[in-house]
Order: sequence, then C-alpha cells, then structure tokens
Amino acid sequence: LFNFNYRAVDNNCPLPGMSSKVLGIKLYPAYIIPAPILQNATLSTLLTSATLNWTAVTDSSNAFLQYYIYQADSTGTFVLIDSIQNITTSSYIVNNLDPANTYSFYIATQSFISNCNTKPILKSNIESANVFVGIKDVKSKLFNLTLYPNPTDKVSLLTFNLNDVETVKIELYNVNNQKIRTVLNEKRGAGLHTIEISKDKLASGTYYLKVNIDSKEIVKKIVFN
Repeated sequence: LFNFNYRAVDNNCPLPGMSSKVLGIKLYPAYIIPAPILQNATLSTLLTSATLNWTAVTDSSNAFLQYYIYQADSTGTFVLIDSIQNITTSSYIVNNLDPANTYSFYIATQSFISNCNTKPILKSNIESANVFVGIKDVKSKLFNLTLYPNPTDKVSLLTFNLNDVETVKIELYNVNNQKIRTVLNEKRGAGLHTIEISKDKLASGTYYLKVNIDSKEIVKKIVFN
C-alpha cells in the first residue's frame, strides 16, 4: 500500500478552504504464469496420433485457469483445439492425423490477475511433428516401395525391391490402431517383390499398412472404396 499526501497552493500561500489530502494506492501482484516448454510431439506407431509433452507449471498464487492447445491449420494459422483445467496435466493426445502431412502445435497458459478483469494468455514454443514427412519418405525410397492403385475397390499392389535376403513383415491396421491381419511375415530374397493387399470383407474406409524391412518401419495409408 502506497500513501501520497498532496495539497493545492498558489505561489505563496495555501488556497483558502483547502487542506492536504491523502491518496492511497494498493498494488496487487500480477500473477502471470509462464507457458510451459513444449518438449516434443511423440508419434504413435501408425503415425495417426501425436502426444504433446510438457512439464506442468507450478502456481503458488492459485491464479492458474487453464492450458490451451493450439494446432496449425492448412494455411499455417494456429487455431484452438482444446483446453485443460487441470494444472498437473503434462501431456495431450491429438488424434486423426494424416501420415502424409506435417503438424505444428503450441500450448498456452491462462492465469487470473487479482482484482482485475485481465486474464493474460502466454504462448509456449512451437513444436512440429515433422517426422510425418521426412523419415517416412526416405525409408520408402530405400526399397522403391509403392502402393497402387490407391484408393482401390478390391486389390492394391504393394511393390518393393530388396538388395539382399531380408525378413519382411507387413501388417494391416485400422484407424484405431487395431491390427486387422498380418499380410506377410517371411524372408524374401533380393529383387523386386509384389504383394497383393486385398479388401476382402473389410468395410470401406482408411487403413494403414505397416511394413517392416531390415528393422526399418514404413507406414502407408491405403483407402478401400
């Protein structure tokens, strides 16, 4: 609390009828909670979801309101996708991602300043799940791996080239990361190989092929009409 004593005077004497006044100003601390550092965005096995990880903030002033989760849209504009009121939360799962795209995120905190209407929002760093593009494409090129036609009504052909004898494992998953079936799990010799991926009795929709060759994992999206 700060007190200020003031009075009105002319050049020589106090103004008639005026006396000194005391003005008191009480300053409240601004309990602004910094945003946590977004440490990484770890990917699921099929690259269809990402877990955002951060260290939960501390709040001795009881000013914390919520975390905000932002994701960049196709134009690069960050939009709010969710809010979290639990201060101890340190992770968040983003679902329904496309392995063909790159996604960027940041987290923000909102806190309350006592006796004011201001509720500041502070942004964290931006974290990108950029392995969606780079690593997947590089691994595909190592084996000249292609999937055609895609989308397909009945059968798609998965082709790849081996330089040596390798164990090849191919599994089909749905969008919920549930394994539908094992397409192939055996040793294959050097050369070009073609594997039929059939729709069979599967419902129309999006599925994912997880291909493991020489301990290198590649994920391909396949759409059955």
